[in-house]
Amino acid sequence: MIHINIGSNLKSVYGTKFENIRIAIKLLKESNFKVKKVSSFYETPSYPNKKLPKFINIGLMGLFNFGHKKLLKSISLIEKKLGR
Repeated sequence: MIHINIGSNLKSVYGTKFENIRIAIKLLKESNFKVKKVSSFYETPSYPNKKLPKFINIGLMGLFNFGHKKLLKSISLIEKKLGR
């Protein structure tokens, strides 16, 4: 079982912080990550600069059968696609 945390603290061309997270989950599923459990949304302060907008976060548990290097590459591509 793999645990992935996703967070966003800024709007993007795709919409709100919540929309960024929704799109990231959709793209993970499209890369063959099988989501088994999803946490509630939770809010955390930016760190170390607490003056920046707060983060919205979510945790996922799931399965990925193509190795950790492919998963990391998929995550990196998702981050780039969303403007990180």
